[in-house]
Amino acid sequence: MKQTFTKLGGALFALLFLATSSASATITAKWDWKNQIPASITEANSEGAGAAFIEPSNVDGVMLSVSGIESTTYVKMAYNSSGYAQVNVGTQIHVPVVSTEDVVTVDIAANPAYTYVGGEQATGVQVIHKPTSDEVSQGYVVVEAKNGTSYPSCITVDLAYSLPIKTVYWDWKNNYPSGIRTVNIQKTSEEYIPSNDPNVSLIFVSGKLSNNGNSETDYSQFTEGSIVRVPVTSTSDIITVSFHPSGFNSNGKYKIGGTSQSSNPAIYNATSSDVANGYVEIISGGSYIYSIALDKGNPFTTATIGSTGWATFSNASATDFTGLTGVVDAYQVTGNSGSAITKNAVTTAAGNTGLLLNGDAGTYAIPVVASGTDLSSSNKLVAVATSTAVTAAAGDFTNFVLVGGSGTASFKKITGANSATVGAGKAYLQLAGSSFAPQLFFDADVTGIGAVKSINKEDGAYYNLAGQRVAQPQKGLYIVNGKKVIIK
Repeated sequence: MKQTFTKLGGALFALLFLATSSASATITAKWDWKNQIPASITEANSEGAGAAFIEPSNVDGVMLSVSGIESTTYVKMAYNSSGYAQVNVGTQIHVPVVSTEDVVTVDIAANPAYTYVGGEQATGVQVIHKPTSDEVSQGYVVVEAKNGTSYPSCITVDLAYSLPIKTVYWDWKNNYPSGIRTVNIQKTSEEYIPSNDPNVSLIFVSGKLSNNGNSETDYSQFTEGSIVRVPVTSTSDIITVSFHPSGFNSNGKYKIGGTSQSSNPAIYNATSSDVANGYVEIISGGSYIYSIALDKGNPFTTATIGSTGWATFSNASATDFTGLTGVVDAYQVTGNSGSAITKNAVTTAAGNTGLLLNGDAGTYAIPVVASGTDLSSSNKLVAVATSTAVTAAAGDFTNFVLVGGSGTASFKKITGANSATVGAGKAYLQLAGSSFAPQLFFDADVTGIGAVKSINKEDGAYYNLAGQRVAQPQKGLYIVNGKKVIIK
């Protein structure tokens, strides 16, 4: 965590190192038609009724997803040599985001009133938009052409950290992942074709899937009767198959999941039977294939951190914080030392594990993974799946809930008939024993509260953590004569 030295109380104290997390952007992805970044942006000429496609950025794995507001919309996003994209009315561009700390910037070459960013009409040639919590939850910000043709010259997104992979691609049109255009398979035995996700591969079963190794060809020949399988794990998984229009067999002979298809692109939701099989099977009716996209139903969940910089968290599936270090840090709570909790940093956690998170106030996408570390033998945080009224613990245990009074986070003890509501996806602390202070504060490493040095005479007055003198102190943590004092 970044540490900032703060002087409090005028001449009274040279006080407190306050730990704050820094969520400054670490990744900047661009789609810059004006300056041709990436160079492939000049090939961004895609259109058609109901078309859906992707547009890679200068950062590997960060892509725009383009489609229509309805399946019948005539979608168009075409490069213009004057240095902008021509975007057809009704075309939506989805800009990926991971947190409310991200920044989406849209530069517009002409007619800005026809460009809407995050649902808001542009009022000038540049729009700067910070994602909302809802946009982080859906994984993208929408840039849409409304009422007329939109002319973006550059779209930039500053990301706080790498994207959780949400959509898996086998994209011959954009040669993504790199080298897919050299795939040349004609056989009757299984072969695996990598995607942009190292853990997901397309399974070739039989037939022919090839562009004969021609790296300039933006489609693959998918001969009649050829079979591939797309791995799925959830009924929320969605498969989109897009074909070259001049080589598309629209007679319904090709099938997805056993269902005949005649539309281009074809969109298919995985069924429970597909999930039980572990894949969706695509049988070609004879076509030239542009891309296969698998939109994974549960690639991430979200966590919201309040103004104190701390929050509890839990999720039904395992979660991975490896790529979020320094932006969102996760901890298990292992117990207490006097009036301070003790904690250990974690990188992964199994499903239904209570965690303590630290970061700047905001909402963040947390990657969901197949498995995580089992912390049940040491972690004292209890996961909450549905909103729960936490009461005093039974037996020789004590329950605590996270509170943020006076801007300082702490765990408050639940006693007697008292209770506190802990929301779904949160956690509470349960410790063995009953002799605890009314509140447990974070230890020095967690709160960043360092040594306190008095540079004035010891006057016996009470000061809060903002350096303000308190005439009638209540329960909580104060500074008295240069020392930390807890009033119970």
